[in-house]
Amino acid sequence: MMEWLRGKRIAVTRELDQAKHTAAMIERRGGLPIYFPCLKRNLLLESVQNILPQLQKGSPEVLLFTSANGVDAVAAVLQGEMARVLAPHRRVVVGAKTAARLNHYGVVATDVAGDASQEGVVDLLVSAGLPARLFFFRAEVVRDRLCNVLRAQGCDVIEVICYRMDCPMDDAQPFRSALEAGAVDAILLGSSQTARYFLQRIENSKLAATTVIVTISEAVTLVAQDLGFNVQVTAKQANFESMLDGLSELFAKQAVLERENRI
Repeated sequence: MMEWLRGKRIAVTRELDQAKHTAAMIERRGGLPIYFPCLKRNLLLESVQNILPQLQKGSPEVLLFTSANGVDAVAAVLQGEMARVLAPHRRVVVGAKTAARLNHYGVVATDVAGDASQEGVVDLLVSAGLPARLFFFRAEVVRDRLCNVLRAQGCDVIEVICYRMDCPMDDAQPFRSALEAGAVDAILLGSSQTARYFLQRIENSKLAATTVIVTISEAVTLVAQDLGFNVQVTAKQANFESMLDGLSELFAKQAVLERENRI
């Protein structure tokens, strides 16, 4: 089967450490990743330190991690004691990558929401029986639906804001020049915040008018469209592999149309 991403220049806008994994996925498909991080992680450790005494009491709690960043924040505070401190607690995570990050620190997730979304977490917790209390290790900016739904059903959600994604301040002119020269074939937007920071960095949504915009979900598509971007691909599943699948399908269709027009 032909790989339609071969030779395509694809911008990866994730935080730099996470971008490397996505770049490797692009390279396996023959594409050429372009690093343009639009997120910069800032761990907020004080909030984790404040709730640590409650976790060390030993009484079982339910802990929710929706990203590897939250896992890293807790690990930074516990300094090698993560497996011991988290052992008594039920550890609910979103997605295989978050589970793998826990495992990196010697902790096995108790429950993994297969649907990597807040809706998937709600479904998982409701199906297993909602806990009376839940510690949610989250970003500074998140959608409110998860907390609202859980609280509406009687769950006491303790939000532990343990990281913030800032906008990088390095020089974006080389990437803007690449857009102006038509040297970028596609741009991956993995979150609403990424889309907003992407616009902040390039300064004008029209710069991306000739480039394919790919989003990770319908929610991100709506935000990107409101920002002035022409989204051509929305992933069928909320992960970067699905984003690349959708992009490959688009390029395949474009190739067929071009061939038909030459006939």
